[in-house]
Amino acid sequence: MIAHQPPNPHHAVIAQLASHALGRQATLEVCRSAAGFYLGTYVDHEPYSRESVEYWNTRKEAQDALVNGQWTQRQHF
Repeated sequence: MIAHQPPNPHHAVIAQLASHALGRQATLEVCRSAAGFYLGTYVDHEPYSRESVEYWNTRKEAQDALVNGQWTQRQHF
């Protein structure tokens, strides 16, 4: 696991894969799929990218990982 710097609570965490693909900054957030909760992005209210390698069982676990920087960035879509 690559530990990320915990985000400043006053700044959004930038989603690397989505930002690169879109050509603009995209904000990382907790998302949900059939596999569980993950860190990713939405575009036009639709899921767009999964940025985290991990899935978590609960929204709280995923949010804690985001806040604490304890997640692994995927390298490819």
